[in-house]
Amino acid sequence: MEEQCLAIRPPEAHFRAMELFYFENVHPVLPVIDQSSYQGREHNDGSNILQSQAVCLAVHTNPAVRDHLWLSAHDGLLSPAEFGRKLLGAMRLNIELALTTDRAVLIRTLATMSLFAYTRDALELHCQFFVRAAHLSFTIGLHQKQHNDGDESILDGLFCYVWAIDRLHAAMQGRPVIIQNHDMSVTPLERSRQNTPGFRVFVRISALLERAIELYRPSCTSIKIPTSDFPSFEDVLGECEALKLPTHLMETLELFYHAVGILSCRSQTIASNRGFLAPCARQTLSAAQITSILEDDTARKLVLLPYVPYAISLSLSTAHRQIRHSRVLKFQTIARRKVLQNLRHLRDMSEFYWSAAVMAELARKSLFEARSPHAGEPDAGRGGGSPSAAVQQDVAGTANAGKQTMYESNDLNGVEELGDLLWRLYNKPVDASMIDLDEYSWNVDHLDELLDDNLELSLPNFFPELSVDMENTF
Repeated sequence: MEEQCLAIRPPEAHFRAMELFYFENVHPVLPVIDQSSYQGREHNDGSNILQSQAVCLAVHTNPAVRDHLWLSAHDGLLSPAEFGRKLLGAMRLNIELALTTDRAVLIRTLATMSLFAYTRDALELHCQFFVRAAHLSFTIGLHQKQHNDGDESILDGLFCYVWAIDRLHAAMQGRPVIIQNHDMSVTPLERSRQNTPGFRVFVRISALLERAIELYRPSCTSIKIPTSDFPSFEDVLGECEALKLPTHLMETLELFYHAVGILSCRSQTIASNRGFLAPCARQTLSAAQITSILEDDTARKLVLLPYVPYAISLSLSTAHRQIRHSRVLKFQTIARRKVLQNLRHLRDMSEFYWSAAVMAELARKSLFEARSPHAGEPDAGRGGGSPSAAVQQDVAGTANAGKQTMYESNDLNGVEELGDLLWRLYNKPVDASMIDLDEYSWNVDHLDELLDDNLELSLPNFFPELSVDMENTF
């Protein structure tokens, strides 16, 4: 069993390609391993193998390494989901069998493992990986400044990594933070000064995220972070000496920054008969900037870190909320186009991230329901007219020339038609027998609530149970 566990790693040529991609694109922003520890160990050491598996896990969600997702010649080229599941299984077994005893390696690896979940049922287990990492860090006193340790900079970097991932989980899963600031002797911003500029930016944005999380606590009366306390992204780069970061890494971090920008304004219902929500300008601009970055020609070079699909989902939810609550048809149309743009980007990431698949499916279902005759009727909270026609026009505008769009069919009442609808959206045939008609009878208000709740950090995010098969549907 030990030999099987340690043997689960890509063949040497494929591993070296993934390792190179990691050190050039992931490590400067999200150091899932300590480089000095990794390069100073024997190749067959249990800790070294666990770290090499963590490297593969950190990069396997990027299209650039798609052709390197091999674990053995017998299995052949694996899908990202299957590759990730098998790798996580081996890493978990390595830890449970105590093949790795270095606690620093265990803490960093468990925190990394917690970021990758492939089903709704596994989400809770992966959150427990992080809880274990946090408690191990408490055990070795990582939250207290180490003054007389020769590896002080390594421990500082490790603490900042765990602290930042804690804030990321609090936002993405709607959970309380575990590592409390009042238990720390020195702030993470002070302890991150010896790290790479890219990682310092990540920690700095995580500190802004912590301020945003405070807005959603029951005792908080504020609804946004004041502009004076929310620096521009350029100011963050300057503060962290990261103005010379490669463009694709800068834009990858900027997505995180704008995700926090959306969360830094807690939308409140205006007490009037119009009943719409008033987002602050920062929220609207951040959502628009996320879409703009993804639409740029350089987007293909973005590093698909775990927070990237989350940032896109926040942009989608913001635009979707504008569709629901704006009374101006022009603004509804603009927001609808942004929903479609974000939906397309989430769809493109669905092969790599289960959460992207779920959010894309939610948005698709919402648009599908919006096309129904009842959804087009005017109501007190929206402007008059039928949004169905506007949806058809917008989708047609974003489709490739000569291709039928997802709303062109007038007969959507059978299983075959629903299968065809999925084919038009995902550009891949779908077995009609896999489709459950009951799923498509959801109330549109329920769908809208699920998308809106994505912006509410006080609610735990367990995701609805959807029939999303990452390997066969996307």
